[in-house]
Amino acid sequence: MRDRIGVVIPCFNEIDTLPKLLSILRSPSLSEITFLLVDNGSTDGSDQWFDQQEYPDNIGFVRLPQNLGYGNGILSGLKLLNTPFIGWTHADLQANPKDLVLFLRHLDCHPIFLKGNRVGRPAVDRFFTGGMSILVSLLFRRRFTDINGQPTIFSKELFQEWCNPPLDFGLDLFAYVSAKSSRIPIVRVDVAFGKRVHGHSRWNLGWRSRLKFIGRTFRLAYSLRRDWTSIASSSSRK
Repeated sequence: MRDRIGVVIPCFNEIDTLPKLLSILRSPSLSEITFLLVDNGSTDGSDQWFDQQEYPDNIGFVRLPQNLGYGNGILSGLKLLNTPFIGWTHADLQANPKDLVLFLRHLDCHPIFLKGNRVGRPAVDRFFTGGMSILVSLLFRRRFTDINGQPTIFSKELFQEWCNPPLDFGLDLFAYVSAKSSRIPIVRVDVAFGKRVHGHSRWNLGWRSRLKFIGRTFRLAYSLRRDWTSIASSSSRK
């Protein structure tokens, strides 16, 4: 099982969370998973903390000099992974990396797209993400749920087919849509979702920021639908 799955964890100004995160990743239950921590241009001293750590064989670390977006941090890490299954999760520990063991049991199915279904979220967050999922589902005429759910795991082959993936939080939707468009079986895995202990979200800062996030997501969804419709039409004419 070892080296079958590699997970990127982008870290931006998570200095207070990093000690607990690394402690969890060192857990024997996660020894079958390769982790790549990506310091995504942090400015809070994370770089010095990373340099001072010792890492077991299944944990690696790279640093990006500048934060060019959440998606860019993930994509930079995915390019370095050589495992058959790759993906990502967050560093803020709202979704505990230990839940990745729940994903291992599904890897005998290939191809497959695995995505966490966040359980235990506040009602207001469920309302906004639910509304976003409804809009995207109506646009694509396919069912989408909890678009930004974590972790996200899929085959390396799907990643190699991507063209111009977004460098921001739109990467979650892009990956989800690419799996749907490729007719890859999608399995949702329930994961407990807790409160952020340290730091703060870069988008979930109030009603206005949530609405802006939904607007950006819908614009990306419209663009993706147009692009994939064009590709499907071209293929049908050949």
